[in-house]
Amino acid sequence: MTKAASGPGYREVADRLRERIKGGEFRPGDKLPTIPELQKTYDASANVIRDAIRQLARDRMVESRQGVGSTVQNPDEWLTSEADAIMQRLAALQGEVRALSDRVAAIERRRRPPGA
Repeated sequence: MTKAASGPGYREVADRLRERIKGGEFRPGDKLPTIPELQKTYDASANVIRDAIRQLARDRMVESRQGVGSTVQNPDEWLTSEADAIMQRLAALQGEVRALSDRVAAIERRRRPPGA
């Protein structure tokens, strides 16, 4: 992979790893290479690699544990389509909007003058 001025983005690395997993290079139960190994493979920073692995974990393709590494999960566990991933992200965003709404309401209550 040719490194761009800022290196590959985490989505590009996640896509490449996803292709390798779906292609059978990494099978359920296999551990992904270490972060330093993946940095060399993809000519990317440790942060980009971590973000790519986090994306794969959100997609349920891998399970990551600190000190253990990232293990490929059974395909039955994977989010099977982009729609599933979008729905999962939408649910997370809805929770964030509710939390922000509660915070705004609390701020507005504090800003109201007494008796208003």
